Amino acid sequence: MDVCINKDNCYWPQIVDYKQIINENPDAIFILNKRDPEELLSSFKRWSNLLGRMLKYNPELISDKTDKGFIEFINNFYSEIEIYFKENQQFKFI
Repeated sequence: MDVCINKDNCYWPQIVDYKQIINENPDAIFILNKRDPEELLSSFKRWSNLLGRMLKYNPELISDKTDKGFIEFINNFYSEIEIYFKENQQFKFI
């Protein structure tokens, strides 16, 4: 889920602001849909060049701009989310 209007206005709320979103909506249920990172990489490359948009408009999100770097980014993101919700069990998480 991204909103890319132009190079100055591209936003990935579920990546950069998930803590704010859940804090502002404490009754919400956060659902983490996980996919195999290699399959997700393939999908990002095929679907309207989603990976290219991410790397072009938000290069700060992924430090290693290789396939391996993207896979590492995804694995780290999954881990970060799971740790956050384990430590904040007042929120609903699936």
